Amino acid sequence: MTESSLDLQESGWEELRREARKIEGDLDVKLSSYAKLGARFTQGGYVDAGSPTVGSGRSWKSMEMEI
Repeated sequence: MTESSLDLQESGWEELRREARKIEGDLDVKLSSYAKLGARFTQGGYVDAGSPTVGSGRSWKSMEMEI
């Protein structure tokens, strides 16, 4: 391989690493939000009182699909 070919390959890997770190950060944020939503259901008495309201159920499913 030539020097420029190696440089292109390295820059490609670096771009993939940056993208993976961004995706990892986004996933961390979504998982944290999901955990907070779950805690609200538990603390809000939803677990004891039956199923959550339709609106909050949509939020829950929406977050599940994003993750």
